[in-house]
Order: sequence, then C-alpha cells, then structure tokens
Amino acid sequence: TVKIFIRAFDITVNNVIVTGGINTSGYDGYGQDGGSVTVDDSTINSSINTNGGNAYSGSYSAGGAGAVYITDSSVGIISAVGGEHSTSGYSGGNGGNVTIIRTIASSTINANGGDSSNPYGYAFGGNGGTITLTDSSVSGNITSYGGSGAYGNGSSGGLYLTDNKPTISVSPLTFSLAYGESFNSSYGTVSATDAKEGDLTGSISTTGSVDAAPGDYDIDYDVTDSGTTVTFNGSEQTAGPTAATTVTRTVTRLAQSGGGGSNLSTYRLPEKP
Repeated sequence: TVKIFIRAFDITVNNVIVTGGINTSGYDGYGQDGGSVTVDDSTINSSINTNGGNAYSGSYSAGGAGAVYITDSSVGIISAVGGEHSTSGYSGGNGGNVTIIRTIASSTINANGGDSSNPYGYAFGGNGGTITLTDSSVSGNITSYGGSGAYGNGSSGGLYLTDNKPTISVSPLTFSLAYGESFNSSYGTVSATDAKEGDLTGSISTTGSVDAAPGDYDIDYDVTDSGTTVTFNGSEQTAGPTAATTVTRTVTRLAQSGGGGSNLSTYRLPEKP
C-alpha cells in the first residue's frame, strides 16, 4: 500500500495494492523518455504515469512515453503522453503503447503524442500510442491523438478491441434417464464463465427436450456475453456481444422395464455433488 515513484525507469509490480499511484515519467528539460510499467494481479487505486519529459532546449528531443502492460488487475487513470517540445527543429515525443488484458480501468486512458510548438525546422507532432484492450472495461474516455507540429501533426494511434467468447462447462455430457423420470437441464455440473464478466451461469439458455418415448435426445447449452463498448478519440467502439461455443448434452431415455408393469430401472441420473 504505497506510492511508487521511480522516474524514467522500467518497473514491474505483481500481486500488490498501490494506493498512491505509479510514476515513471521522464524528467522535463532535456526530454527524457518515460519508463515502462508492467502490472499483474494488482490494484492500482490512483494513476499510472509514464509520460515523456518535455524539452526546452534545441539540443534535445522531447521524450517518448513508456509502454503500459496490465493483466488481471484494476487501475485508475493511465497517462502515457509524449513530451512536448518548445524549441526549434525538434518534434514532440510519441505516446506510449497501452495494453490491458482482463482488467478494469475505472477512469481515462491518454496516450496522445506530444506537441511541438516552435515554428522553425522540421518540427512534427508526436504520434499517438497504440491501445490494445482484451476482455477489459474502461469507464472513461480513451484518447490517442497525434500531437500538433508546425511542420505537420503526428498520427493518431490505433485501437484493437477484443471480446473473447465465454466458456460453458457441462458434465456429464451423456447419461441415461429411467422410464418416467423427469429431466432437469441443470442436473450434474452446469456453469458458464467469461473473462470480463465472470460468472454467467444464470444466463445459460437451453434448446431441446427429453420426451417420454425411449431414444436419444440432444440438449444444447448456450450463453452470450454483453460485449465491450468504449469511447476512443470521441467515437464509440464496440466488440461483441460474443456467444460461447454451444455445448450439447445427449440424454438416453430408457424403455419401461418388464415384470408386470414395474418401472424399476438400473439407470439413474448422477447424484448432485
């Protein structure tokens, strides 16, 4: 439960709670690059800053932002902005690439390129960083604009948005049902999980039925997640909703046993765990 402040160095954190944020931004003045941040299985309650340092001298370029890579975590603001340049002949720094996987980001992500404000020389704006989101949610706006420059603006970064399909587990997949015994689609083990949304068992739907006549009957199990929607550079972007691969359970209805109309059967549903 600390603040991590290591300017311009790369850092990796795993299985921790950071209440004060992480700052690996480059120093201003001579345009130092920001350090990268890698986070796994952690909670970052404040911001992550990997910004490039600003440059005020004609001898130095503006700093590029460090990359951010986050998995299985929850985070606040992510700022990976390229440094700005205010002296002749130099461009703004590039925004950092941001990758988050199975993570909840409760605020904004900013990976803009830095500006170059001096009107002399080949001064371009920095390019925006690439944003990659996989099975993650971002509640705030995401921006990755190119910086402005007297000789030309930088390019905006791209967004790669992925919503992987949920997984359904059904066990056993085949069993026999005694004559006259009712079928319950949730019997045995039936569950569904999604990398972003968690337990979707309650959303499973089934298709098919088991009739009274002896024979084999297929029951299909399906579920669909709610998808992912984010706002990127002012426009709404969506991936999904995504359906799980259908799981089919085969139930064999047994014939009525002989012996004077007795309904005795040697087959029963598996016991619930």
